[in-house]
Amino acid sequence: MREITKLLSAGALLLGLASPALAATDLRGGGFLTDFVGCESAGWAGNVPITSRWRPAGLPENHATISRVSLFVNSGALNYAFEFQPGEYPEIGEWFSVFATTVFAGAGNPPDVQVRILETSPIEQIAGGATTLFVAFELQNFDGTPGCNARGRVALAVQ
Repeated sequence: MREITKLLSAGALLLGLASPALAATDLRGGGFLTDFVGCESAGWAGNVPITSRWRPAGLPENHATISRVSLFVNSGALNYAFEFQPGEYPEIGEWFSVFATTVFAGAGNPPDVQVRILETSPIEQIAGGATTLFVAFELQNFDGTPGCNARGRVALAVQ
């Protein structure tokens, strides 16, 4: 019985030490990538379901200035990092560059990927206590294929 008590105490201590990493402000959800243009050679077409995760900069336990968005598709994952704090995001419809990482058959960092937000519930609403967010966006050079553009729509909720 003492061993079980020691084991449970050690487990509680480990969970306590890990809790800051687990306390990050995540928005998770899903949606679709659609409206592919110039992506045929890379195999993108139709409607592609995605699962997504966003860690907005400046929110509790997240990086102060770097936001990270991950999109998971059935064949791999794409991650986009960009440096804006809530309240300083580009205007709706304005293109901005992101640092992209992809993992499909192998890992890579496609150059020249850009994003623009077409429609959104502002992140300031999340900072103010809202728990859900909708984002419609467009990606240029989507997966590192020059001229491959796609649109996306996701619904996210604070986790």
